[in-house]
Amino acid sequence: MPKALLVTRPNHDEITNYLSAWCKKSVDFARSRGMTVIDLDGNKATRAQFESYNSSVAPSFIIFNGHGSSEAVTGHNNLPIVSTDSNVGQLKSRIIYSISCSSAAGLGRGSIAAGAISYIGYLKPFWFIYDKNSATRPLQDVEAKVFFEHSELFINLLIKGHTINDAYGRAKKNLEANYAKALSSDGGESDAAALLLWDLTHFDAQGDLNASI
Repeated sequence: MPKALLVTRPNHDEITNYLSAWCKKSVDFARSRGMTVIDLDGNKATRAQFESYNSSVAPSFIIFNGHGSSEAVTGHNNLPIVSTDSNVGQLKSRIIYSISCSSAAGLGRGSIAAGAISYIGYLKPFWFIYDKNSATRPLQDVEAKVFFEHSELFINLLIKGHTINDAYGRAKKNLEANYAKALSSDGGESDAAALLLWDLTHFDAQGDLNASI
């Protein structure tokens, strides 16, 4: 049976539109590798849809895109999809990557306690810079690209069968390289350098890092 990937991709504002567009590249890559992909994009990114497909498909890998907090990740119109105080048990036996603010701090730890295999995400807000003139074309935004490369690399390495530890380590090296470039090109004074360092510092992996999907 093909491995299954479940993705949430709300796109109701500029931030979620960027997250959605960049993750769509990995959705397409997963399909090209023969994975079963459930792509809850736009207004399909709801708790009800997530719980239904999570139960019926039992994906090995879940990717959340959207706004978040230390205790929850949200979907369409910022409504919670998973939270520590309601349905964290939905993450049992799953590998989760959450591209959302702060969710690794509480939800990540809560998911591991509830039986998740691994939770990868950000302990504090995930920051990126984007060009307002490119807001309708996120994949052509060179300012945003350096903030999303590590994420795409991490996801695609897992899809290829690498362990979480290997994918996470290589993704961190990508962030480090982009931080070093930003540091050298602007003398360390740029917002990009500061925010890349912030994302690098708070990019976190929990649970069984020797696992693979």
